[in-house]
Amino acid sequence: MKRILGFLIGLLLTTQLCPAQTDQSSGQQFFNKSYEQNNGGLNTAPSPFALKDTESPNCQNVYFGVDGGIIKRKGFDVLDTAPDGAATVTGDYQYTMADGTTFLIETVSDEVNVSDSLSTIDWTDLTGGATITPGHLFSFATLADLVVMTNGEDVPLSWDGDDAAVSAAGVPTDVTKVKWITTFQNYMFYGNCATAVTTYGSRIYWSNLADPATWTATDFIDVNKNDGEQITGLAVIGIC
Repeated sequence: MKRILGFLIGLLLTTQLCPAQTDQSSGQQFFNKSYEQNNGGLNTAPSPFALKDTESPNCQNVYFGVDGGIIKRKGFDVLDTAPDGAATVTGDYQYTMADGTTFLIETVSDEVNVSDSLSTIDWTDLTGGATITPGHLFSFATLADLVVMTNGEDVPLSWDGDDAAVSAAGVPTDVTKVKWITTFQNYMFYGNCATAVTTYGSRIYWSNLADPATWTATDFIDVNKNDGEQITGLAVIGIC
């Protein structure tokens, strides 16, 4: 009897919290329910009835905004071919400065190239004396108008939107390789790093506040150290 009474009270409260509306054509009642947090993403493993309200069993051609909203992908247009024709592109990045100035940066083969227009591509070689090993995908991030790029194989590179060539980016003491990079709350983060002799696959470093050129060697954490796995990506998925 207590279970039945509890069920009836719960049903009554639910009905009061979610006012029913009536379909005039069929006479059927329905309830409004909003889905404002969709940060659970795609989940095809369980039954659809076991999904959380933040998950979906079918997400195609959409991405999730920082507020959890679902946004339709806008497709793409062919802008241009790679500067070296048949060479493999290892990274593309839209670099936007605080004043709104925008560049398209592309890494291809052993080069870094930039175009100051996104509509009419006109490549300029920024490589200078930098060493870039072909075939390694790049990760990019911007903080304080400085874009930093790294491929996990060579010394990270940076560009300020003005110099004629890229230069070596700021790194923690002895770090020579960085696989992943992102920014959050005015800090730049490096993940999966290495020195000349040791790989720290579970390590994340952070820069000085709003200064991606300056790093303190002790500003790091090791995530599940010695578990046999490495960091395979860094990304910001929400707002705190």
